[in-house]
Amino acid sequence: MSIRKVPFGTLESGEAADLYILTNASGASVEITNFGGIIHAINVPDREGKLGNVVLGYKDVSGYQPLCGYLGALIGRVGNRIANGECTVSGQKLTLAKNENGITHLHGGDVGFDRSLIAAYGHDDRVCAYASLEAILTLPAVPRYTCCCLLADKEEIGSVGATGMRAHYFENAMAELIALTTPAYSELTLRRALRACRMLSCDVSAGFDPLYASAFEKKNAALMGHGVCYNKFTGSRGKSGSNDANAEFIGRLRKIMDDNNVTWQTAELGRVDVGGGGTIAYICALYGMEVIDSGVPVLSMHAPQEIINKADLFEAVKAYRAFMIEG
Repeated sequence: MSIRKVPFGTLESGEAADLYILTNASGASVEITNFGGIIHAINVPDREGKLGNVVLGYKDVSGYQPLCGYLGALIGRVGNRIANGECTVSGQKLTLAKNENGITHLHGGDVGFDRSLIAAYGHDDRVCAYASLEAILTLPAVPRYTCCCLLADKEEIGSVGATGMRAHYFENAMAELIALTTPAYSELTLRRALRACRMLSCDVSAGFDPLYASAFEKKNAALMGHGVCYNKFTGSRGKSGSNDANAEFIGRLRKIMDDNNVTWQTAELGRVDVGGGGTIAYICALYGMEVIDSGVPVLSMHAPQEIINKADLFEAVKAYRAFMIEG
């Protein structure tokens, strides 16, 4: 099977869309655009062996904006209609977007899979926890270094409690491993092992929102659909509560990303004295380990419905997997 990429026009946002053409040995093919995963064409032979397209579609991506009739689109998170935009889940009544004539909820609402975006509660930080776990569970080979996926709790309230990063459970787990594998355990061995670690602190970043452009410095903001995001430093009011990754570690990370064809970007968390926020990175840096914040750009962070781009999530999984293999 061959895969070919060709231009497919320009989105209303100004971004270029591509069309991926997958062709098998007999010449049958399917054409899929990276805008919403829309199937543009399926070319298959008839009884006489003549190839022909059997699906409806527009000549380029402009015809699919605004989406009309869901032609060829991936739909979800639900298929078909929910009457009156209301349903009950586990005894709780939910009100959904009424995106069909103001009456019915259709195919996942205003932000469905067809629009390349996913709206959900708690993307911060479920999306990064998912990407991290998916990456380590699907490693294509035995990594060069020992890897772990560390899921920390209560980051938003100060990383407190027995499962927060301020607790010593990671340090204690390392100590147990050293005690089991080293004839003479010592505190110095533990400290050296922690210091030798390299870490991605997986936390979301603030995606640039044109409706609130004044809260961002656009040239230093994470853009939706532009890949996994790295924040060299975080914090607020300057660099208060910040971690600041060193240049050598960033250089190493850049090479890993580029060698593995990962689409990535760098950003800060909003404009100085306007945006900002902390993560667990500075806590891990106390051990002397190399650490940088990495995650998926999010719109409406901390709101009841947060929005991410599927392409960014895909690149995050690729990035974390590459880091574990080569980091």
